[in-house]
Amino acid sequence: MSIDTIVLRAMETKCTTKGQSFRMKHEVKMDGSICTEPHKDPAMTITRDTGGWVWHCHRCNESGYIGDKFVNPDSTLQKLDQIKDTPVPKVTYIVRLPSDFIPLVEKVGDNSYFCATVPLEATDWLWKYGIFEKEIHEFGFGWSEMYQMVILPLYSSDKRVLTGWIGRRVIDKTKGKYHIQKPKGNKDRLYFTVKGKEDNKIILVEDCISAIKVNKSTGVTTTALLTTSIDENMTRRLRGMEVYVWLDADALAKSVAMVTRFRQLGIEAKHIYTSKDPKCYNCVAIKDLWSQSVKEV
Repeated sequence: MSIDTIVLRAMETKCTTKGQSFRMKHEVKMDGSICTEPHKDPAMTITRDTGGWVWHCHRCNESGYIGDKFVNPDSTLQKLDQIKDTPVPKVTYIVRLPSDFIPLVEKVGDNSYFCATVPLEATDWLWKYGIFEKEIHEFGFGWSEMYQMVILPLYSSDKRVLTGWIGRRVIDKTKGKYHIQKPKGNKDRLYFTVKGKEDNKIILVEDCISAIKVNKSTGVTTTALLTTSIDENMTRRLRGMEVYVWLDADALAKSVAMVTRFRQLGIEAKHIYTSKDPKCYNCVAIKDLWSQSVKEV
């Protein structure tokens, strides 16, 4: 989109008096490359001058002058109508796995093999919670030496598009445990969902290991929030479903508050409280806890 188009669109309601100025986003540079990504603040100043507009982008330092000497009101309105009818191209952001990502497990025929160069701490962390070769291969767990993390790729529902990844530090415990990587500029929340057999029930947990284990034990769709909160987009998708909130043991207050909020919105919801995190229970215990929760609804 050219600068004159951007200014024409902006001047519809602003910059009518000489000296007036305002800021807006300079989306695309003159060479066609992106200047301002959606998550960044406006950095282009447009100032009304005699017979036109002076513009300057403080981010890329491009600037210019657009005169209106030969533009009458009718042609200006016509241009504005054309702009409104022309869809603004959507910027597509991509995310990649770490450059040194290697799968933890490789499957050859009916046999599974652990990568020999992966530190034992990586597999020990998964084994500790009952995540073995089958699940490690199924969900594509890997290792990054650069990050010193176990990496869990996150894909779209059709498994075709990488939407982000979760890293879990297992060696250096002086740093933060988790790292969530999503496409640069994308403000949408990332969730990790393991689909179940039913469409009308969902269990919300805090982390991806809990999601895998709870789904494996119950067969119910389970979503890891990757934190202790939920956004409005996900909340809307829960309408018409039975929602069970099973957060970690230290998040009881947030679990209760979330369930209360769901009920206020007309969503059937209940929190499941246990003295340990969901991932700390074996499959038999998880199945029993789930059965009890369903009976109490």
